Amino acid sequence: MSETVRRARGSAAWLELRAAFGYADGVTNGERSGVTYLWDFFGPNAEGTAAHFEVHLREFLDKNGITGCETGTESEGDGHRAARCAAPEPNVMIEKALRPRRQR
Repeated sequence: MSETVRRARGSAAWLELRAAFGYADGVTNGERSGVTYLWDFFGPNAEGTAAHFEVHLREFLDKNGITGCETGTESEGDGHRAARCAAPEPNVMIEKALRPRRQR
């Protein structure tokens, strides 16, 4: 990945471009809406690992003054657990610093 693309990712312009091509980044009808960031964990220790990650996620949000986010964990089946952060709008700081694996 080129340095130009790397810098552009996570910017407002990048999110708008992704929305224009139909990627679900929490942008609807040109207006920003909520987005849920997800970090997936797999295996027999997935539940404990996701819960531990959530603790650090809350610490990160508090330390950086990010408000309005709801955190938790969820499962999509046996051997899977995801830590989640439901933000009222896309957050570049979360995306760049914590690099979520998925978002919806």
